[in-house]
Amino acid sequence: MKIINLIPFLGLIVCSLPSISQSSDTTTTTTTTIITTTTTTTTDITSSPVVLVGTHKVEHLETSNDHSWFNKNYSEYSYDSSSIAKLKSLPAEYHLVVVAGTWCADTHLQLPRFYKVIDDAAIPRERIKLYFVDRELKDPELVSKKFKIKKVPTFILMKGDREQTRIVEKPKLSIEKDLVKAVK
Repeated sequence: MKIINLIPFLGLIVCSLPSISQSSDTTTTTTTTIITTTTTTTTDITSSPVVLVGTHKVEHLETSNDHSWFNKNYSEYSYDSSSIAKLKSLPAEYHLVVVAGTWCADTHLQLPRFYKVIDDAAIPRERIKLYFVDRELKDPELVSKKFKIKKVPTFILMKGDREQTRIVEKPKLSIEKDLVKAVK
């Protein structure tokens, strides 16, 4: 496999990786793009066409054609309204660290749900730090090592510098109910 189109642009490295599959009568070429916010790149190619690694804003997922799963699962999620009402009064000293993988099916389901809860509870997105890891759970900022990430997505509720709770892969009840329970 050969990396083509290595393009440094505004601190981003964009790599396009060709993949060729053949059947008896046709040849199909597809391209997987990997974006990272540092000079570290990954050659992790999975079913997701774009693998993000490093710090990114969720707006990238919302506006990218490569991540249509985000908007679909965001709009389809129905949450517990009473929990949202309780989260609206989340004290300012709380913030969240999210570690996810764009290649991960659980991230495809839970990350949009998380952001719908956050948005509808009027929690400012500035209180959320979103990091993406590769399939080996590595990232250039070493966040996965710092927080001892074993599975993704992982949602960590912090009060100042102290971890209050974490939701790993799937919530026990629901994202909103698990967060409310942790704040009590």
